[in-house]
Amino acid sequence: MPFDLPRASSVLHFDTPKKRNNTRHRDIDSLLLNAGREAFIKNGIRATSMSAVARAAGVSRPTLYSRYRNIDLLTGDVLRHEYLTVLEGAFDRVTSPEQFIDQIVYVADSLRSNEFITSVAQSDPDILHHFLFGHLVGTQRRLVDYLKRLIDAVRDQAIEQDSESRIREGDPEVLAIFVVMTVQSAILSAPAVASIVPRPDKWCLELHRLVSGYLLECKG
Repeated sequence: MPFDLPRASSVLHFDTPKKRNNTRHRDIDSLLLNAGREAFIKNGIRATSMSAVARAAGVSRPTLYSRYRNIDLLTGDVLRHEYLTVLEGAFDRVTSPEQFIDQIVYVADSLRSNEFITSVAQSDPDILHHFLFGHLVGTQRRLVDYLKRLIDAVRDQAIEQDSESRIREGDPEVLAIFVVMTVQSAILSAPAVASIVPRPDKWCLELHRLVSGYLLECKG
């Protein structure tokens, strides 16, 4: 049976915008996220102004500024939304440590081919790098917390079921940090190695070997 795993939405919640108390506000939030996403893909983050996002969303600038003080905050929420969209439900049917690794690689491949992440990695790589690697807060912190909880759940269930393979011993937070950093590095460097590893299935296979070798151990 599937493990009782945490849902991505329970730990990858948005810090902003603040107003979500009715349908109208939620609709505006969605308009702003979609408008920001499309503008960032088309023009890049640095070339996108708050005014342009407001116009594209069909809202006033005061409405936009009431939710986001600047482009950086909007970028953070768009990035979180991209991650949440990929992660939501990805681990719902995990039944073994091996399948857990399969799903990590599936998520990585989905993010590698994500239109927003690919576009920003090309137009504003330093900004994307800052959001993902600058410090362990925000989206990065949430990803680590989420994976830590997944690791705990998969490890405990494998022990209860006396599985042949299981998550190795070690601080789950440390394991989560190194998996997140490894996977994100692989995603961001994928274009650079495309001439050497052009096929997505080969990229996934190598990443699977890397993560499996780090996380899994066989019962001795």
